[in-house]
Amino acid sequence: MKIINIDIEDLEYDEIASRFEGHVSLMIAEPDKARTVELHFISRVNQPPDCPGSIVTYSLIADALRQARRMPGFRRGEEEIEIVAPSPKVAALPGRSGRATA
Repeated sequence: MKIINIDIEDLEYDEIASRFEGHVSLMIAEPDKARTVELHFISRVNQPPDCPGSIVTYSLIADALRQARRMPGFRRGEEEIEIVAPSPKVAALPGRSGRATA
């Protein structure tokens, strides 16, 4: 399966837990099939509020991929994930809702 698009929405910083949280959507194209599947994850990463956006974005995507790899088809080795989407860009400031798109 190839990831063709990555969206990060509702990016927020939780000051009490000292972490970023966002809704990560992975658009997956299945080889030899004319359909796509969209997977949704709530990703949480422990980073300081002044962490660069690129690191926050990478960490949120890495957490979503970690969750995806725990899904039955991936965990059993029946499916592999390949990212072919361009790098997402973050347009948010800590403490504000934001969105990143690829």
